[in-house]
Amino acid sequence: PLQLPANNKNFVPRIELMKQLNEALEQPLQSSKYCVLHGLGGVGKTQLALNYLHDTKETYKFRGWFDAKDEKTL
Repeated sequence: PLQLPANNKNFVPRIELMKQLNEALEQPLQSSKYCVLHGLGGVGKTQLALNYLHDTKETYKFRGWFDAKDEKTL
């Protein structure tokens, strides 16, 4: 994994989306937890994920930041 980028100080909190992301990752039935953020380019998916990772840095033992722009880098 790559080093986690710095948190965006200009991020505008999206409280409902952060709540949904948190609920998806707290499901007790999975040992591995993942969530896919999808949508049009430029709507803030990366910033939402980055903000979530910074907000929950004490929650998870491992946090990864992967370059997923294509199959080769992923």
